[in-house]
Amino acid sequence: MKNAIQLILILSIILVTCQTTDEQLELISNGRLNIKSITTTYISHQSDTQEKDQKTVAVATFNPDGSLDQLIKHMSYPYNYSNPSERIFWHSPIEENIQHIMDGLHLGHAEKNILYGNNWPVSYAKMINETGHPKFGIRMGGEVFTDFKTNFEWKSSNIPSRIETKNTFELFGKVMMYGYSEKFEYSKEGISKYSYTYLMSGEDIPKELSKGGYFVDFKYTGDLLSSVQEGNKLYQFIYEGQDLAKSEFYVNSKLMNHRIYHYNDYGLKVKTEIFNTHDQPEYTIEYHYEFY
Repeated sequence: MKNAIQLILILSIILVTCQTTDEQLELISNGRLNIKSITTTYISHQSDTQEKDQKTVAVATFNPDGSLDQLIKHMSYPYNYSNPSERIFWHSPIEENIQHIMDGLHLGHAEKNILYGNNWPVSYAKMINETGHPKFGIRMGGEVFTDFKTNFEWKSSNIPSRIETKNTFELFGKVMMYGYSEKFEYSKEGISKYSYTYLMSGEDIPKELSKGGYFVDFKYTGDLLSSVQEGNKLYQFIYEGQDLAKSEFYVNSKLMNHRIYHYNDYGLKVKTEIFNTHDQPEYTIEYHYEFY
């Protein structure tokens, strides 16, 4: 029965695409589909969110070789705006994991592991070397300061252990310095701790910049990310084989929501079900595919 269903799916794809090359036939016979686009939509299960029902959350388009063309976000949690914006990536992300960031939900720093692997600081450092640090400047007194310098300390040739970014400038006759220092620790599975501390000196530092350090802990089961602790927030991940089957989001040890992921026979996500803190179905994000 399962083989018959798969055959029907394959024939349906061939009919829909109207043209199927030898390469596409090989992809299909190997259980992999040549995706042209993925569109996610919001399905409401609560009376107070009916106005969001069937609204587009995100659209990802892919090139014929399988690489990502672009990802346009239409809505993010709490899904209360619809101004499309393109998601900019450090480098080419892991294409098969793009589906995990298309439901509009936050995954905290776990998103970096999903998009760039458990040694994401390698891609992070490479991006900084090529295009500059993403937190490139601050606005003070109506002026923008962007001349930040970054120094690296390395655990090995391409794995950073410390990244320090700062700028010294004169403002209204006073010499000031602003920046922050990022540190990375690793286990055999990948990054185990990420932290940053603000660096600042000088008078009249705005209160919103007077922050302390920030710490993130990563844990793994084998090479699979099992949890990410960010202050009072905790993200946990449960797998079936290599597939992410469920995630849980806690604040101050209280379960705020959990998410169930569903896949088809080809490993493509077909929906994410979100349940609230009372274990009630809040909404579903459905995945719609177009193929070459």
